[in-house]
Amino acid sequence: MREHGVVYLECAATELGYGPFELVSKPRCGTWCLRQCGNADGGMLRVRPRFVGTVDFNGGGGPWSQWRREEYGDFERLVNVGDPSRVLVGSTNDLATTADRDTPACLFRVAISAPARVASSVAGGFNVDESVDFTRAEYEHFDREGYVIARGVVDSEAVDRALRVINAELCRPGSVVPNEDGMGMTICDEASRDVDVGGILAKSPKALALVERLVGRGAVANRRHLKCQVALRKPELGLTEDQRMARRAELAGHQWHVDGMVKNRHTPFNLLVGVALSDQTQPGAGQLVVYPGSHRVILDAYRDRVERHNGELYVNGPDPNKPLFVNAVDVNLRPGDVVFVHQKTAHKVGENTSPNIRYQLYFRLSHVDRERSVESGSALTDIRSGLDGLRAALQQPRF
Repeated sequence: MREHGVVYLECAATELGYGPFELVSKPRCGTWCLRQCGNADGGMLRVRPRFVGTVDFNGGGGPWSQWRREEYGDFERLVNVGDPSRVLVGSTNDLATTADRDTPACLFRVAISAPARVASSVAGGFNVDESVDFTRAEYEHFDREGYVIARGVVDSEAVDRALRVINAELCRPGSVVPNEDGMGMTICDEASRDVDVGGILAKSPKALALVERLVGRGAVANRRHLKCQVALRKPELGLTEDQRMARRAELAGHQWHVDGMVKNRHTPFNLLVGVALSDQTQPGAGQLVVYPGSHRVILDAYRDRVERHNGELYVNGPDPNKPLFVNAVDVNLRPGDVVFVHQKTAHKVGENTSPNIRYQLYFRLSHVDRERSVESGSALTDIRSGLDGLRAALQQPRF
């Protein structure tokens, strides 16, 4: 394969540009591949098997990610090699495919410079709502308590689209992997990579704006390839109230974790973002449980573990060596709410005594300089490491 630099696709129907892409040609096949710029995993635009009409960036260069050019006047159609009945089309937000070769939406020009208007899509730039910001009190709450909630920043249509994909995946054998505690569930493979699931944050201008308000403008690593965890909490069965109370007493204070600690990674990312897809406002709905202020205690504890215990952190379950926290707070969310959590805030998943599955999406986001901060040691000395936006906001004078 030969690379031919960065290009955009301009659609005749929408008059929008899609990209940027790295254009890769396969001379022997007479086809193109379009690699997403900024995708650390090198994914190529492909037709998604079993999801008719949709595309993603998980292609590896095979037939489903190859496109054959068909000239049509001043434009070109891009025909998929894996499924020649499908041609690429542009919409106001996304790229997709169709079997209709007569629609102007399937006609493109290839441009080497950015068009005047670029679609806010999985393929293009992100539409960040610059009008959205945290209040001073919310910035201070995050800094002091280690988390903050933003209400209704993901719209209901996006929530419904994500639920549709997840529920369809639930019916596929082998799609669900149980967590170690036997109660939580994680959906893997197709659902987490679906544009309506894994792309929900990147396509929510308000939520993405708040991410950048904390991490910093343009400072989120791999912005075009945000990895998503589909986290479900099933209803608990077979426990009496006395048994539940006994278990709570047994686990109290030490049954928390910080992502990465079981692998002895003290700073694998900088910001945990949870998007609620189900109602979690009633007690016992499987809410995320956080320990306010614990991030500051854990920062010091981690530094001590690294310096005096050869970098060994803590186990996931109850451990008397772990700091004791007794100030647990349920994070009560409605669909479309987003919780932003400091990477070192102690947390756990709460009991689900309701009749419903708890649906949540988690994104673990890094600052572009995260690895450098780990190497320099500042990740274990600076509580705002990787949170340039938070730092800047708190440096502003009060009025």
